[in-house]
Amino acid sequence: MQNGLEIDEYRIGWGALSGAVLRVHFKESDQWSGHIYVPADQASFVADLFRNEKPVYYFTSDKIFGTGPEIVGEEETD
Repeated sequence: MQNGLEIDEYRIGWGALSGAVLRVHFKESDQWSGHIYVPADQASFVADLFRNEKPVYYFTSDKIFGTGPEIVGEEETD
């Protein structure tokens, strides 16, 4: 996966374009330019991702959101 565009600011809108969708706008070079439509069944996940993760990237070639690398959590013990 190539380097993604880091999303520092975002706005989320909800609408009924071809069914209910989450519309994500993000800033690119101080301009609100990104417009990504997320299906209703994935809206909660995407909203949670933006609110709880940092950094968040948008990979235009794959059309996916992703986070920065994280260390895998500790193993559970019995």
